[in-house]
Amino acid sequence: MTEDKKILLIEKAIKVATYDIDFAGIVSNISYIRWLEDLRLAWLEKYFSLGKQVEAGFAPILLETRIEYHHAIRMFEQPTGLMWVGRLHSHKWRIKAEIRVEDKIMAIAEQKGVFVDREKWKPIRIPENLKQLYLKEKGNGN
Repeated sequence: MTEDKKILLIEKAIKVATYDIDFAGIVSNISYIRWLEDLRLAWLEKYFSLGKQVEAGFAPILLETRIEYHHAIRMFEQPTGLMWVGRLHSHKWRIKAEIRVEDKIMAIAEQKGVFVDREKWKPIRIPENLKQLYLKEKGNGN
């Protein structure tokens, strides 16, 4: 996953809270799901406003989440989340994420989804402005 070009990347500090810790003293797996949601919302805020999507009559729907846990995160560690677009298809999107502590990858994740028309609740094509933003960054060599 780390070899990918990280198109439309965001990076966000993650705070480990006491409620994130399970009985074994490590971050519970469910916390990673919440962190991915926080990352996705931060990504939307930066690149593709959720409010503007709703105004335009569509919204993103998550279809799948896959996480690989590599190392345990403990209380007082300071993880950082990275999220970027892995790929856009005609109707589906794929985003990728890493949770790191310093330079060590603790977990990697991938989420897949679609945009749906909010009246019909049917999938729509990737919105043109997101597609163009993706293609622009993909082509500029970052």
